[in-house]
Amino acid sequence: MDSYSTDYYDISYPGLKLQLHLTREIGYHIVQTYIPSTLFLVLGWMGLFINPDSIPGRVGMGTTTLSAHTNCYV
Repeated sequence: MDSYSTDYYDISYPGLKLQLHLTREIGYHIVQTYIPSTLFLVLGWMGLFINPDSIPGRVGMGTTTLSAHTNCYV
């Protein structure tokens, strides 16, 4: 720890300087955020290749994708 004093007041106040080094585990974010989001995105794209006349299939896939994506972040 380094010491410092304030020079911009009328009175000089002593103090301590504290530096924290924080690190983040990137593996957690890849597994919990990026992989599920990518899978749901690809699943949503697959819905574009379903026959447009098959409305229940498209609606079911879209609903499943949205509900699974919502539950992923709760």
